[in-house]
Amino acid sequence: MSHSYPFNTYSGLLTPEHYKNIGNAIWLFLWCVSSTTTEKEKDGIVWGIVKGNKPHKLSDLSEIFNVNEKTVRRWLDVLEQHEYIRITRAPYGLILTVKNSKRGFFERVDKNVQPENREWTKVSNLIKIL
Repeated sequence: MSHSYPFNTYSGLLTPEHYKNIGNAIWLFLWCVSSTTTEKEKDGIVWGIVKGNKPHKLSDLSEIFNVNEKTVRRWLDVLEQHEYIRITRAPYGLILTVKNSKRGFFERVDKNVQPENREWTKVSNLIKIL
């Protein structure tokens, strides 16, 4: 990968349950999350579209991670089996979507951000009191 950038993911992914389900396939899963270009909701589930629905060949994915195609196939099987991703087989490769992609994971409110409708005490009023 030639570009590096931060992306958000759910910290709950780091639990023993997910480790047991995902194992080394975490690398492919995180790549899918970071490669999400848009999202679509279907039946109440948010699916992240990986690389704009571009089909990916096993050989291309194996090159990204510097592993053999069997490893990538195994990772894909694990992620699909545990419903982390959905794979659509197309004539030119595999189209990947990721369940509950990056934007669906972080809906928390930052404690340091104040709501827009908060009433502020004017400093000039405080100075008059002092």
